[in-house]
Amino acid sequence: MASPLNKKLEQVKWGEFKVGDLFEKCPIGLKENFDKQRDISTERNQEFNLPLVNAKHGNNGVMYYGREDEWDSVTMSIDIVNDGAISTGDVYPQPQKTGVLYNAYLIKAKYSRLNNSRLLMFLSTAIGKAIKHLYGYEKKASWERVKINSILLPVLSNGDIDFVFMERCVAELEAERMAELEAERMAELEAYLTVTGLKDYELTEKERFAIDNFNTKSWCKFPIQNFITPLSGKRKLTKDDLTNDGTVDVFSSDSSNNGIIGQTDLEADYLVSENIPFYIVFGDHTRSMNIARKNFSVTDNVKVLVPKFKKISEALYICSAWKKAIPNLGYSRHWSVAKNSIVVLPASDDGLPDFNTMETLISAVKKLVIKDVVEYADNKIEATKKAINK
Repeated sequence: MASPLNKKLEQVKWGEFKVGDLFEKCPIGLKENFDKQRDISTERNQEFNLPLVNAKHGNNGVMYYGREDEWDSVTMSIDIVNDGAISTGDVYPQPQKTGVLYNAYLIKAKYSRLNNSRLLMFLSTAIGKAIKHLYGYEKKASWERVKINSILLPVLSNGDIDFVFMERCVAELEAERMAELEAERMAELEAYLTVTGLKDYELTEKERFAIDNFNTKSWCKFPIQNFITPLSGKRKLTKDDLTNDGTVDVFSSDSSNNGIIGQTDLEADYLVSENIPFYIVFGDHTRSMNIARKNFSVTDNVKVLVPKFKKISEALYICSAWKKAIPNLGYSRHWSVAKNSIVVLPASDDGLPDFNTMETLISAVKKLVIKDVVEYADNKIEATKKAINK
């Protein structure tokens, strides 16, 4: 059954407009004397607080952050990714102050009437729908090309753009999606917590002991190479290999969505088995470490690692210690230094890694985190039930 919003979209009159008639490219780019290791960060913090767009698929096109006083920036713009195996032709609204790093550019409306966040969302969706299928790794989505592409927008009887309709559509969509997500996610979370037993977040005596004695525990340094074996020689997939009906996960160097950027219908290159129950997928540019528990393939800029341990809890602990040991090199390659890292781990009296303690600490941390989630979920579920009953 069509929603009221879909019915409105079917009934409205549409007009065709050139992108370049509505927008112009912002003349901003890399800061002067740019240094990858010094001037950007993969994590947003008080120092690196300016979003920088580049060839990023997902996360609204932002992978890095710069110092706000060192980069040119604009607000109320739209980000177009012009390069990248997966990201070419991606379009994202950027209402906040934003700068440009690599392989992307920002466009800004020529008319002040278009400068609000809801219209940016509508327009970026319209542009993305019009250009995404036109461009790829072999054909870049440059401004010279994109500006002559046409998009469809709702219009009034006189042919002018119907701004009010566009804003109302986005507002209705936001409200519709918020209500759906709230009900769906709360119901899913309640079911998940019940089935997995995570509603029982009371610490065991063993877990309390591990936390209480955390600072007095023996710790030793170990080369990360003691715990992993890198694999090589496999193919690297591109955006063209992804399909809507694919069943094999494809990992990239993204830190979002556990590194999975989509699925393919090609045969998996890495197979999970009894001998290798999971792999670690390392993102070369991002230092991301994601765990693959079923057959998968990868794109460029990742390393696939076979762990020399069999438990997920051990992987979680060692990867956390490993990521802490790797310096943040900005956009530079991380594997060259990551593979030689030294990790600090709890150790037994004989100086060997104490995997039992690692497992207990991971279990305790899960419970401490889930306690807050359960309490939040209980409150939200109750509020949602009351709202639905009304």
